[in-house]
Amino acid sequence: MYALLLAILVSAIGIAPLVIRKKFLGAGILFATTTLFWWFIFYKACPSLVWPLWGFLAFPVVINWIIGAVIDFVSPDEYGLERERPTWIAFFPVVGIVIIIVVALSGWGAFRSGEYRELIGQVEKRDFKKDMQPSDPAHIRFVPPELAAFMADKQLGEAEASIGSQFKVAKEYMTLQRIKGDLWYVAPLDYNGFSVWTSVGKVPGYVKINAEDPFRKVELVLGQSYVYTPGAYFSENLERHLWTNGYLKLGLTDYTFEEDENGKAWWVVSVFEPTISYWGKKIVGVAVVDPADGEITFHAKDKIPDWIDRAIPREFVVDYMKMWGKFPHGWLNSWWGKNELVDVTPYGKNEDYVEIVYGSDGEPYFFTGITSASKEDSALVSVMYIHTRTGKATEYKISGMTEEAVLQVVNNELAYKGWKGTAPMLFNFYDQAIWVSTVLGASNTFKGVALVDATTQKIYWDEANPFGCFVKLRAELGLEQINAPLSEKGERTQFLGIVERVAKDGANYYLLVKDIPHALAGTAGISLELVFTQPGDAVTGEYIDSGEDVYSLAAFDNLSVVLEPSAKQLKAGVGRGVELLE
Repeated sequence: MYALLLAILVSAIGIAPLVIRKKFLGAGILFATTTLFWWFIFYKACPSLVWPLWGFLAFPVVINWIIGAVIDFVSPDEYGLERERPTWIAFFPVVGIVIIIVVALSGWGAFRSGEYRELIGQVEKRDFKKDMQPSDPAHIRFVPPELAAFMADKQLGEAEASIGSQFKVAKEYMTLQRIKGDLWYVAPLDYNGFSVWTSVGKVPGYVKINAEDPFRKVELVLGQSYVYTPGAYFSENLERHLWTNGYLKLGLTDYTFEEDENGKAWWVVSVFEPTISYWGKKIVGVAVVDPADGEITFHAKDKIPDWIDRAIPREFVVDYMKMWGKFPHGWLNSWWGKNELVDVTPYGKNEDYVEIVYGSDGEPYFFTGITSASKEDSALVSVMYIHTRTGKATEYKISGMTEEAVLQVVNNELAYKGWKGTAPMLFNFYDQAIWVSTVLGASNTFKGVALVDATTQKIYWDEANPFGCFVKLRAELGLEQINAPLSEKGERTQFLGIVERVAKDGANYYLLVKDIPHALAGTAGISLELVFTQPGDAVTGEYIDSGEDVYSLAAFDNLSVVLEPSAKQLKAGVGRGVELLE
Protein backbone atom coordinates (compact mmCIF):
# COMPACT_ATOMS: atom_id res chain seq x y z
CA MET A 1 0.00 0.00 0.00
CA TYR A 2 2.85 2.40 0.85
CA ALA A 3 4.39 1.86 -2.57
CA LEU A 4 1.12 2.72 -4.35
CA LEU A 5 0.48 5.81 -2.23
CA LEU A 6 4.00 7.10 -2.85
CA ALA A 7 3.66 6.43 -6.57
CA ILE A 8 0.36 8.37 -6.67
CA LEU A 9 1.93 11.26 -4.75
CA VAL A 10 5.00 11.45 -6.99
CA SER A 11 2.90 11.23 -10.17
CA ALA A 12 0.45 13.86 -8.93
CA ILE A 13 3.26 16.33 -8.23
CA GLY A 14 4.88 15.36 -11.52
CA ILE A 15 1.83 16.29 -13.64
CA ALA A 16 1.11 19.57 -11.82
CA PRO A 17 2.80 21.75 -14.52
CA LEU A 18 0.76 20.08 -17.28
CA VAL A 19 -2.45 20.59 -15.31
CA ILE A 20 -1.60 24.26 -14.87
CA ARG A 21 -1.07 24.45 -18.62
CA LYS A 22 -4.47 22.72 -19.05
CA LYS A 23 -2.91 19.79 -20.90
CA PHE A 24 -5.36 17.39 -19.29
CA LEU A 25 -5.00 14.53 -21.77
CA GLY A 26 -1.22 14.52 -21.58
CA ALA A 27 -1.41 14.89 -17.80
CA GLY A 28 -3.80 11.96 -17.55
CA ILE A 29 -1.66 9.66 -19.68
CA LEU A 30 1.49 10.68 -17.78
CA PHE A 31 -0.21 10.15 -14.42
CA ALA A 32 -1.48 6.68 -15.30
CA THR A 33 1.75 5.38 -16.81
CA THR A 34 4.13 6.84 -14.22
CA THR A 35 1.93 5.72 -11.32
CA LEU A 36 2.17 2.12 -12.50
CA PHE A 37 5.88 2.43 -13.22
CA TRP A 38 6.83 4.05 -9.90
CA TRP A 39 4.55 1.68 -7.99
CA PHE A 40 6.60 -1.23 -9.30
CA ILE A 41 9.92 0.54 -8.62
CA PHE A 42 8.98 1.60 -5.09
CA TYR A 43 7.64 -1.85 -4.22
CA LYS A 44 10.90 -3.42 -5.38
CA ALA A 45 13.29 -0.85 -3.91
CA CYS A 46 11.50 0.08 -0.64
CA PRO A 47 12.93 3.64 -0.73
CA SER A 48 13.46 5.43 2.57
CA LEU A 49 12.17 8.94 3.25
CA VAL A 50 15.03 9.57 5.70
CA TRP A 51 17.03 11.64 3.20
CA PRO A 52 16.61 15.36 2.44
CA LEU A 53 13.85 16.20 -0.06
CA TRP A 54 12.29 12.76 0.56
CA GLY A 55 15.49 11.20 -0.68
CA PHE A 56 14.92 8.94 -3.65
CA LEU A 57 11.43 10.37 -4.25
CA ALA A 58 12.76 13.76 -5.37
CA PHE A 59 14.32 12.19 -8.46
CA PRO A 60 11.08 10.62 -9.80
CA VAL A 61 9.34 13.97 -9.39
CA VAL A 62 12.04 15.72 -11.44
CA ILE A 63 11.91 12.95 -14.06
CA ASN A 64 8.14 13.38 -14.33
CA TRP A 65 8.61 17.13 -14.73
CA ILE A 66 11.08 16.54 -17.54
CA ILE A 67 8.62 14.23 -19.32
CA GLY A 68 5.87 16.79 -18.78
CA ALA A 69 8.02 19.55 -20.30
CA VAL A 70 8.69 17.36 -23.35
CA ILE A 71 4.98 16.59 -23.75
CA ASP A 72 4.17 20.28 -23.53
CA PHE A 73 6.86 21.15 -26.08
CA VAL A 74 5.82 18.59 -28.73
CA SER A 75 2.11 19.28 -28.42
CA PRO A 76 0.65 22.08 -30.61
CA ASP A 77 0.04 25.49 -29.10
CA GLU A 78 -3.37 27.07 -28.73
CA TYR A 79 -3.29 27.97 -32.45
CA GLY A 80 -2.41 24.46 -33.54
CA LEU A 81 1.14 25.41 -34.46
CA GLU A 82 4.37 23.62 -33.52
CA ARG A 83 6.41 25.25 -30.78
CA GLU A 84 9.84 26.66 -31.50
CA ARG A 85 11.02 26.69 -27.88
CA PRO A 86 10.05 25.11 -24.54
CA THR A 87 7.43 26.88 -22.43
CA TRP A 88 7.80 28.14 -18.88
CA ILE A 89 7.09 24.70 -17.37
CA ALA A 90 10.59 23.67 -18.43
CA PHE A 91 11.74 25.66 -15.40
CA PHE A 92 10.19 23.08 -13.06
CA PRO A 93 12.80 20.34 -13.72
CA VAL A 94 15.59 22.94 -13.90
CA VAL A 95 14.66 24.38 -10.51
CA GLY A 96 14.25 20.87 -9.09
CA ILE A 97 17.72 19.84 -10.22
CA VAL A 98 19.22 23.06 -8.83
CA ILE A 99 17.57 22.49 -5.44
CA ILE A 100 18.91 18.92 -5.27
CA ILE A 101 22.42 20.15 -6.14
CA VAL A 102 22.28 22.97 -3.56
CA VAL A 103 21.12 20.58 -0.82
CA ALA A 104 23.88 18.13 -1.76
CA LEU A 105 26.51 20.91 -1.77
CA SER A 106 25.41 21.94 1.73
CA GLY A 107 27.09 18.75 2.89
CA TRP A 108 30.39 19.47 1.14
CA GLY A 109 33.47 19.07 3.28
CA ALA A 110 34.53 22.66 2.47
CA PHE A 111 31.61 23.84 4.63
CA ARG A 112 31.27 21.01 7.15
CA SER A 113 34.78 19.57 7.68
CA GLY A 114 34.54 19.98 11.46
CA GLU A 115 31.32 17.98 11.58
CA TYR A 116 32.81 15.21 9.44
CA ARG A 117 35.84 15.09 11.73
CA GLU A 118 33.57 14.74 14.78
CA LEU A 119 31.53 11.84 13.39
CA ILE A 120 33.89 9.42 15.09
CA GLY A 121 33.46 11.16 18.44
CA GLN A 122 36.23 11.65 21.00
CA VAL A 123 39.21 9.45 20.14
CA GLU A 124 41.05 8.18 23.20
CA LYS A 125 44.79 7.83 22.59
CA ARG A 126 46.79 5.05 24.24
CA ASP A 127 50.08 3.22 23.90
CA PHE A 128 49.76 -0.30 22.53
CA LYS A 129 52.47 -1.96 24.62
CA LYS A 130 51.94 -0.05 27.86
CA ASP A 131 48.18 -0.26 27.91
CA MET A 132 45.82 -3.08 28.74
CA GLN A 133 45.79 -5.90 26.24
CA PRO A 134 43.61 -4.53 23.42
CA SER A 135 42.90 -7.94 21.85
CA ASP A 136 42.05 -11.10 23.75
CA PRO A 137 44.62 -13.86 23.07
CA ALA A 138 42.45 -16.38 24.90
CA HIS A 139 39.92 -16.13 22.09
CA ILE A 140 41.83 -15.73 18.85
CA ARG A 141 39.75 -15.93 15.71
CA PHE A 142 41.68 -18.58 13.77
CA VAL A 143 38.84 -19.10 11.28
CA PRO A 144 38.65 -16.22 8.76
CA PRO A 145 35.36 -15.42 6.96
CA GLU A 146 36.37 -17.19 3.74
CA LEU A 147 37.16 -20.40 5.61
CA ALA A 148 33.91 -20.12 7.57
CA ALA A 149 31.98 -19.74 4.30
CA PHE A 150 33.75 -22.79 2.83
CA MET A 151 33.00 -24.87 5.93
CA ALA A 152 29.34 -23.79 5.96
CA ASP A 153 28.82 -24.66 2.29
CA LYS A 154 30.52 -28.02 2.81
CA GLN A 155 28.28 -28.86 5.77
CA LEU A 156 25.14 -27.87 3.88
CA GLY A 157 26.25 -30.03 0.95
CA GLU A 158 26.51 -33.01 3.28
CA ALA A 159 23.02 -32.45 4.71
CA GLU A 160 19.96 -34.27 3.45
CA ALA A 161 19.30 -33.63 -0.22
CA SER A 162 16.17 -31.52 0.22
CA ILE A 163 17.97 -28.96 2.37
CA GLY A 164 21.05 -28.70 0.20
CA SER A 165 19.04 -28.27 -3.01
CA GLN A 166 16.35 -25.94 -1.71
CA PHE A 167 18.38 -23.62 0.49
CA LYS A 168 21.71 -21.81 0.43
CA VAL A 169 23.97 -20.36 3.09
CA ALA A 170 23.36 -16.59 2.98
CA LYS A 171 27.01 -15.75 3.58
CA GLU A 172 26.51 -12.02 3.08
CA TYR A 173 24.63 -11.98 6.40
CA MET A 174 27.10 -14.18 8.29
CA THR A 175 28.12 -12.52 11.55
CA LEU A 176 31.06 -13.05 13.89
CA GLN A 177 29.87 -12.95 17.48
CA ARG A 178 30.62 -14.14 20.98
CA ILE A 179 28.17 -16.69 22.33
CA LYS A 180 28.64 -17.89 25.90
CA GLY A 181 32.29 -16.91 25.90
CA ASP A 182 33.30 -18.47 22.56
CA LEU A 183 33.56 -16.91 19.11
CA TRP A 184 31.17 -18.16 16.45
CA TYR A 185 30.06 -17.30 12.95
CA VAL A 186 26.28 -17.51 12.58
CA ALA A 187 25.01 -17.72 9.00
CA PRO A 188 21.32 -18.02 8.05
CA LEU A 189 19.94 -20.35 5.43
CA ASP A 190 17.78 -18.73 2.76
CA TYR A 191 15.63 -19.74 -0.21
CA ASN A 192 17.31 -20.92 -3.39
CA GLY A 193 14.98 -18.89 -5.62
CA PHE A 194 11.33 -17.95 -6.09
CA SER A 195 10.14 -21.47 -6.86
CA VAL A 196 11.51 -22.79 -3.56
CA TRP A 197 9.83 -19.98 -1.64
CA THR A 198 6.45 -20.76 -3.20
CA SER A 199 6.74 -24.49 -2.57
CA VAL A 200 8.34 -24.54 0.90
CA GLY A 201 7.37 -21.28 2.55
CA LYS A 202 9.70 -21.54 5.56
CA VAL A 203 13.46 -21.65 6.17
CA PRO A 204 14.49 -24.57 8.43
CA GLY A 205 17.40 -22.97 10.32
CA TYR A 206 20.95 -21.70 10.18
CA VAL A 207 24.60 -22.70 10.39
CA LYS A 208 27.10 -22.11 13.23
CA ILE A 209 30.86 -22.25 12.64
CA ASN A 210 33.25 -22.08 15.57
CA ALA A 211 35.63 -19.20 14.84
CA GLU A 212 38.35 -20.34 17.25
CA ASP A 213 38.76 -23.99 16.24
CA PRO A 214 39.07 -24.77 12.51
CA PHE A 215 38.83 -28.50 13.28
CA ARG A 216 35.53 -28.30 15.14
CA LYS A 217 32.50 -29.70 13.35
CA VAL A 218 30.10 -27.18 11.86
CA GLU A 219 26.70 -27.12 13.56
CA LEU A 220 23.62 -27.17 11.34
CA VAL A 221 20.77 -25.86 13.51
CA LEU A 222 17.50 -27.19 12.05
CA GLY A 223 13.93 -27.53 13.18
CA GLN A 224 13.17 -23.82 12.84
CA SER A 225 10.37 -22.18 10.84
CA TYR A 226 11.66 -18.84 9.65
CA VAL A 227 9.27 -16.82 7.51
CA TYR A 228 10.97 -13.42 7.24
CA THR A 229 14.28 -13.47 5.37
CA PRO A 230 16.04 -11.27 2.78
CA GLY A 231 15.44 -13.98 0.18
CA ALA A 232 11.69 -14.21 0.74
CA TYR A 233 9.21 -12.44 -1.53
CA PHE A 234 6.35 -9.95 -1.22
CA SER A 235 5.26 -9.22 2.35
CA GLU A 236 7.60 -11.86 3.81
CA ASN A 237 10.71 -10.14 2.49
CA LEU A 238 12.59 -8.85 5.54
CA GLU A 239 13.34 -5.38 4.21
CA ARG A 240 9.79 -4.85 2.93
CA HIS A 241 8.38 -6.14 6.23
CA LEU A 242 10.29 -3.42 8.10
CA TRP A 243 9.49 -0.78 5.49
CA THR A 244 5.75 -1.34 5.80
CA ASN A 245 5.77 -1.58 9.61
CA GLY A 246 6.94 1.81 10.81
CA TYR A 247 10.39 2.21 9.25
CA LEU A 248 9.49 4.13 6.07
CA LYS A 249 11.03 7.36 7.40
CA LEU A 250 14.18 5.75 8.81
CA GLY A 251 17.28 4.39 7.12
CA LEU A 252 17.86 0.63 7.31
CA THR A 253 21.16 -1.08 6.60
CA ASP A 254 23.55 -3.85 7.67
CA TYR A 255 21.22 -6.81 8.09
CA THR A 256 22.96 -9.34 10.36
CA PHE A 257 21.88 -12.66 11.82
CA GLU A 258 22.72 -13.13 15.50
CA GLU A 259 22.03 -15.69 18.19
CA ASP A 260 21.33 -14.55 21.75
CA GLU A 261 22.63 -16.22 24.90
CA ASN A 262 19.52 -18.41 25.07
CA GLY A 263 20.18 -19.94 21.66
CA LYS A 264 17.44 -18.02 19.82
CA ALA A 265 18.35 -16.39 16.51
CA TRP A 266 17.25 -12.91 15.41
CA TRP A 267 17.67 -10.50 12.56
CA VAL A 268 19.48 -7.36 13.72
CA VAL A 269 19.15 -4.31 11.46
CA SER A 270 20.96 -0.99 11.96
CA VAL A 271 18.60 2.02 11.94
CA PHE A 272 20.22 5.32 10.95
CA GLU A 273 19.72 8.93 9.94
CA PRO A 274 22.00 11.22 7.89
CA THR A 275 23.33 14.16 9.93
CA ILE A 276 25.13 16.18 7.23
CA SER A 277 22.84 16.61 4.23
CA TYR A 278 22.89 13.22 2.45
CA TRP A 279 25.97 12.10 4.41
CA GLY A 280 27.25 11.72 7.95
CA LYS A 281 25.16 8.64 8.71
CA LYS A 282 24.75 7.83 12.41
CA ILE A 283 22.77 5.00 13.94
CA VAL A 284 19.79 5.81 16.14
CA GLY A 285 19.38 2.21 17.26
CA VAL A 286 18.71 -1.30 15.99
CA ALA A 287 15.58 -3.12 14.90
CA VAL A 288 15.50 -6.72 16.14
CA VAL A 289 13.18 -8.96 14.13
CA ASP A 290 11.97 -12.43 15.05
CA PRO A 291 12.44 -14.40 11.81
CA ALA A 292 9.58 -16.73 12.74
CA ASP A 293 6.68 -14.34 13.41
CA GLY A 294 8.12 -11.00 12.23
CA GLU A 295 7.76 -9.23 15.59
CA ILE A 296 9.91 -6.09 15.58
CA THR A 297 11.59 -4.64 18.69
CA PHE A 298 13.47 -1.34 18.50
CA HIS A 299 16.43 -0.67 20.81
CA ALA A 300 17.77 2.89 21.01
CA LYS A 301 21.53 3.23 20.54
CA ASP A 302 22.14 3.66 24.28
CA LYS A 303 20.03 0.62 25.19
CA ILE A 304 21.29 -2.05 22.79
CA PRO A 305 21.47 -5.48 24.50
CA ASP A 306 24.93 -6.91 25.14
CA TRP A 307 24.23 -10.05 23.09
CA ILE A 308 24.11 -7.92 19.94
CA ASP A 309 27.69 -7.84 18.70
CA ARG A 310 27.33 -5.51 15.74
CA ALA A 311 25.11 -2.43 15.77
CA ILE A 312 27.26 0.06 13.82
CA PRO A 313 27.79 -0.95 10.18
CA ARG A 314 31.32 -1.50 8.88
CA GLU A 315 30.85 1.11 6.14
CA PHE A 316 30.00 3.77 8.74
CA VAL A 317 33.14 2.96 10.72
CA VAL A 318 35.36 3.20 7.63
CA ASP A 319 33.82 6.58 6.73
CA TYR A 320 34.32 7.88 10.28
CA MET A 321 37.99 6.92 10.30
CA LYS A 322 38.60 8.41 6.86
CA MET A 323 36.98 11.73 7.78
CA TRP A 324 38.82 11.83 11.11
CA GLY A 325 42.14 11.40 9.30
CA LYS A 326 41.28 13.74 6.44
CA PHE A 327 40.20 16.84 8.38
CA PRO A 328 42.53 17.32 11.37
CA HIS A 329 42.96 21.00 10.42
CA GLY A 330 40.01 21.71 8.17
CA TRP A 331 39.12 21.27 4.52
CA LEU A 332 41.84 23.49 3.00
CA ASN A 333 44.57 21.55 4.79
CA SER A 334 43.18 18.29 3.39
CA TRP A 335 44.39 19.16 -0.12
CA TRP A 336 46.83 22.08 0.28
CA GLY A 337 48.89 22.03 3.47
CA LYS A 338 48.28 18.31 4.16
CA ASN A 339 49.53 18.65 7.73
CA GLU A 340 49.04 15.60 10.00
CA LEU A 341 46.85 13.74 7.52
CA VAL A 342 46.37 10.04 8.16
CA ASP A 343 44.23 7.39 6.54
CA VAL A 344 43.12 3.85 7.08
CA THR A 345 45.62 1.40 5.63
CA PRO A 346 45.02 0.35 2.03
CA TYR A 347 43.86 -2.99 3.36
CA GLY A 348 41.31 -1.27 5.59
CA LYS A 349 39.83 0.81 2.76
CA ASN A 350 37.95 -2.29 1.70
CA GLU A 351 35.27 -2.33 4.37
CA ASP A 352 35.03 -6.12 4.11
CA TYR A 353 38.51 -6.31 5.64
CA VAL A 354 37.75 -4.15 8.68
CA GLU A 355 37.78 -7.00 11.15
CA ILE A 356 35.91 -7.50 14.41
CA VAL A 357 38.19 -8.44 17.30
CA TYR A 358 37.36 -9.05 20.94
CA GLY A 359 39.24 -7.26 23.70
CA SER A 360 40.25 -8.54 27.11
CA ASP A 361 37.00 -7.04 28.36
CA GLY A 362 35.10 -9.46 26.11
CA GLU A 363 33.68 -6.58 24.06
CA PRO A 364 33.62 -6.44 20.23
CA TYR A 365 35.62 -3.82 18.31
CA PHE A 366 36.19 -2.98 14.68
CA PHE A 367 39.92 -2.98 14.01
CA THR A 368 42.12 -1.51 11.29
CA GLY A 369 45.56 0.00 10.86
CA ILE A 370 46.24 3.72 10.41
CA THR A 371 48.98 5.01 8.14
CA SER A 372 50.14 8.33 6.70
CA ALA A 373 47.99 9.75 3.90
CA SER A 374 51.16 10.21 1.83
CA LYS A 375 51.67 7.64 -0.91
CA GLU A 376 55.41 7.72 -0.22
CA ASP A 377 54.95 6.63 3.41
CA SER A 378 53.08 3.37 3.94
CA ALA A 379 54.32 2.51 7.44
CA LEU A 380 51.89 1.81 10.26
CA VAL A 381 51.55 4.75 12.67
CA SER A 382 48.75 3.42 14.88
CA VAL A 383 45.80 1.05 15.04
CA MET A 384 42.20 1.98 15.70
CA TYR A 385 39.62 0.08 17.74
CA ILE A 386 35.97 1.20 17.54
CA HIS A 387 33.35 -0.44 19.73
CA THR A 388 30.73 -2.06 17.50
CA ARG A 389 27.80 -1.03 19.72
CA THR A 390 28.76 2.27 21.34
CA GLY A 391 31.11 3.60 18.65
CA LYS A 392 33.75 4.56 21.24
CA ALA A 393 37.07 4.95 19.42
CA THR A 394 40.52 4.22 20.82
CA GLU A 395 43.75 4.83 18.93
CA TYR A 396 46.82 2.83 19.97
CA LYS A 397 50.13 4.32 18.95
CA ILE A 398 52.40 1.73 17.38
CA SER A 399 54.83 1.67 14.49
CA GLY A 400 55.65 -1.19 12.18
CA MET A 401 54.07 -3.15 9.35
CA THR A 402 50.64 -2.60 7.85
CA GLU A 403 48.24 -5.45 7.07
CA GLU A 404 49.28 -5.43 3.42
CA ALA A 405 52.96 -5.73 4.34
CA VAL A 406 52.15 -8.63 6.68
CA LEU A 407 50.30 -10.49 3.96
CA GLN A 408 53.17 -9.91 1.56
CA VAL A 409 55.60 -11.49 4.04
CA VAL A 410 53.28 -14.45 4.67
CA ASN A 411 52.47 -15.02 1.00
CA ASN A 412 56.13 -14.81 -0.03
CA GLU A 413 56.99 -17.43 2.58
CA LEU A 414 54.27 -19.79 1.30
CA ALA A 415 54.36 -18.99 -2.42
CA TYR A 416 55.92 -22.34 -3.27
CA LYS A 417 52.90 -24.07 -1.75
CA GLY A 418 50.29 -21.92 -3.43
CA TRP A 419 48.90 -21.03 0.00
CA LYS A 420 47.89 -17.58 1.18
CA GLY A 421 47.53 -15.58 4.35
CA THR A 422 44.23 -14.01 5.38
CA ALA A 423 43.19 -10.83 7.17
CA PRO A 424 45.83 -10.34 9.88
CA MET A 425 44.98 -9.27 13.43
CA LEU A 426 47.34 -7.55 15.86
CA PHE A 427 47.97 -8.95 19.34
CA ASN A 428 50.25 -8.04 22.21
CA PHE A 429 52.17 -11.22 23.10
CA TYR A 430 54.88 -10.89 25.75
CA ASP A 431 54.99 -7.11 25.12
CA GLN A 432 55.63 -7.77 21.44
CA ALA A 433 53.31 -6.51 18.71
CA ILE A 434 52.54 -9.68 16.74
CA TRP A 435 50.34 -10.03 13.67
CA VAL A 436 48.34 -13.27 13.45
CA SER A 437 47.27 -14.53 10.03
CA THR A 438 45.43 -17.76 9.27
CA VAL A 439 46.88 -19.62 6.27
CA LEU A 440 44.53 -21.16 3.72
CA GLY A 441 45.07 -23.50 0.80
CA ALA A 442 43.92 -22.97 -2.77
CA SER A 443 40.36 -24.11 -2.00
CA ASN A 444 40.16 -22.15 1.29
CA THR A 445 41.09 -25.16 3.43
CA PHE A 446 42.85 -24.54 6.74
CA LYS A 447 46.64 -25.03 6.60
CA GLY A 448 47.86 -23.36 9.78
CA VAL A 449 48.67 -20.07 11.46
CA ALA A 450 51.51 -17.65 10.76
CA LEU A 451 52.84 -15.01 13.16
CA VAL A 452 54.71 -11.92 12.00
CA ASP A 453 56.59 -9.55 14.29
CA ALA A 454 55.26 -6.05 13.50
CA THR A 455 58.65 -4.47 14.19
CA THR A 456 61.25 -6.91 12.84
CA GLN A 457 59.02 -8.40 10.09
CA LYS A 458 60.18 -11.88 11.13
CA ILE A 459 57.71 -14.65 10.36
CA TYR A 460 57.02 -17.64 12.59
CA TRP A 461 55.57 -20.61 10.72
CA ASP A 462 55.62 -24.37 11.17
CA GLU A 463 54.40 -26.44 8.22
CA ALA A 464 54.34 -29.65 10.28
CA ASN A 465 52.26 -28.19 13.11
CA PRO A 466 49.35 -25.84 12.35
CA PHE A 467 49.91 -24.00 15.64
CA GLY A 468 53.66 -24.52 15.86
CA CYS A 469 54.24 -20.82 15.22
CA PHE A 470 53.50 -20.11 18.87
CA VAL A 471 56.18 -22.60 19.93
CA LYS A 472 58.71 -20.88 17.66
CA LEU A 473 57.76 -17.43 18.94
CA ARG A 474 58.27 -18.45 22.55
CA ALA A 475 61.59 -20.09 21.72
CA GLU A 476 62.71 -16.95 19.85
CA LEU A 477 61.91 -14.81 22.86
CA GLY A 478 63.93 -17.12 25.10
CA LEU A 479 61.01 -18.21 27.23
CA GLU A 480 61.89 -21.38 29.11
CA GLN A 481 58.26 -22.43 29.33
CA ILE A 482 57.00 -23.34 25.92
CA ASN A 483 53.49 -23.03 27.33
CA ALA A 484 53.99 -19.67 28.98
CA PRO A 485 50.70 -17.81 28.76
CA LEU A 486 50.29 -15.45 25.82
CA SER A 487 49.04 -12.85 28.26
CA GLU A 488 50.82 -12.39 31.59
CA LYS A 489 47.85 -10.58 33.10
CA GLY A 490 46.25 -13.67 34.65
CA GLU A 491 45.88 -14.19 38.39
CA ARG A 492 48.26 -16.51 40.24
CA THR A 493 46.04 -19.22 41.73
CA GLN A 494 47.03 -21.87 44.25
CA PHE A 495 45.85 -25.44 43.81
CA LEU A 496 45.92 -28.82 45.53
CA GLY A 497 44.74 -32.00 43.88
CA ILE A 498 45.31 -35.47 42.48
CA VAL A 499 46.99 -35.96 39.11
CA GLU A 500 44.78 -37.84 36.65
CA ARG A 501 46.93 -37.77 33.50
CA VAL A 502 50.49 -36.84 32.52
CA ALA A 503 51.90 -36.08 29.08
CA LYS A 504 55.30 -34.93 27.84
CA ASP A 505 56.14 -32.91 24.74
CA GLY A 506 59.80 -32.08 24.39
CA ALA A 507 60.89 -30.31 27.55
CA ASN A 508 57.32 -29.63 28.62
CA TYR A 509 55.14 -31.61 30.99
CA TYR A 510 51.34 -31.43 30.91
CA LEU A 511 49.18 -32.42 33.87
CA LEU A 512 45.45 -32.94 34.24
CA VAL A 513 44.59 -32.43 37.89
CA LYS A 514 41.21 -33.47 39.30
CA ASP A 515 38.63 -30.65 39.47
CA ILE A 516 40.78 -28.28 37.39
CA PRO A 517 39.20 -27.99 33.90
CA HIS A 518 42.44 -26.92 32.25
CA ALA A 519 45.78 -28.52 31.49
CA LEU A 520 48.72 -27.35 33.64
CA ALA A 521 52.06 -27.04 31.87
CA GLY A 522 55.64 -26.46 32.93
CA THR A 523 59.23 -27.60 32.59
CA ALA A 524 61.73 -29.15 34.97
CA GLY A 525 62.97 -25.60 35.50
CA ILE A 526 59.86 -24.98 37.61
CA SER A 527 60.41 -28.13 39.65
CA LEU A 528 62.44 -31.28 39.03
CA GLU A 529 59.58 -33.20 40.62
CA LEU A 530 57.58 -32.74 37.40
CA VAL A 531 59.87 -35.35 35.81
CA PHE A 532 58.77 -38.01 38.32
CA THR A 533 55.07 -37.09 38.55
CA GLN A 534 52.62 -39.90 37.78
CA PRO A 535 48.82 -40.31 37.83
CA GLY A 536 47.58 -40.64 41.40
CA ASP A 537 50.19 -38.31 42.90
CA ALA A 538 49.03 -35.54 45.22
CA VAL A 539 50.37 -32.19 43.99
CA THR A 540 50.20 -28.54 44.95
CA GLY A 541 51.46 -25.30 43.48
CA GLU A 542 50.46 -22.16 41.65
CA TYR A 543 49.30 -21.56 38.08
CA ILE A 544 48.64 -18.41 36.08
CA ASP A 545 44.96 -18.13 35.23
CA SER A 546 45.44 -16.60 31.77
CA GLY A 547 42.02 -17.61 30.44
CA GLU A 548 43.57 -20.04 27.94
CA ASP A 549 42.95 -23.76 27.72
CA VAL A 550 46.47 -24.47 29.09
CA TYR A 551 47.57 -22.76 32.32
CA SER A 552 51.23 -22.14 32.96
CA LEU A 553 52.70 -23.43 36.23
CA ALA A 554 54.35 -20.73 38.35
CA ALA A 555 55.28 -23.12 41.22
CA PHE A 556 54.97 -26.87 41.73
CA ASP A 557 55.45 -29.42 44.49
CA ASN A 558 54.68 -33.14 44.24
CA LEU A 559 53.69 -34.18 47.74
CA SER A 560 54.16 -37.84 46.79
CA VAL A 561 57.79 -37.32 45.80
CA VAL A 562 60.37 -36.28 48.37
CA LEU A 563 63.71 -35.09 46.98
CA GLU A 564 66.21 -34.21 49.70
CA PRO A 565 68.38 -31.15 48.99
CA SER A 566 72.10 -31.68 48.61
CA ALA A 567 74.65 -30.45 51.12
CA LYS A 568 75.58 -27.66 48.70
CA GLN A 569 71.94 -26.57 48.46
CA LEU A 570 71.53 -26.63 52.23
CA LYS A 571 74.65 -24.51 52.62
CA ALA A 572 73.27 -22.03 50.13
CA GLY A 573 69.95 -21.97 51.96
CA VAL A 574 68.09 -23.78 49.19
CA GLY A 575 65.76 -26.60 50.17
CA ARG A 576 62.66 -28.21 48.79
CA GLY A 577 60.92 -24.88 48.91
CA VAL A 578 57.97 -23.58 50.84
CA GLU A 579 54.92 -25.79 51.04
CA LEU A 580 52.24 -23.78 49.29
CA LEU A 581 49.26 -25.59 50.71
CA GLU A 582 49.22 -27.72 53.81
